[in-house]
Amino acid sequence: MTGGAEGVRRTRQRDAVLETLGERAEFVSAQELHALLAGSERAVGLTTVYRALRELDRAGLVDVVRDETGER
Repeated sequence: MTGGAEGVRRTRQRDAVLETLGERAEFVSAQELHALLAGSERAVGLTTVYRALRELDRAGLVDVVRDETGER
């Protein structure tokens, strides 16, 4: 991920979110993603996970879906 190409500033947290998502074969919720990150050396707060996903979604770098409970 580069800073200007996608319109998203590169940060350690966004890199961690993208790397962790890239390691998954299936969709994961923000809560699940936070738990995966919390169990690693790339720990990121839950609010930061949501913020990073929102920015990455706006840039078209991730797909966001809602499940039956409204979780994104």
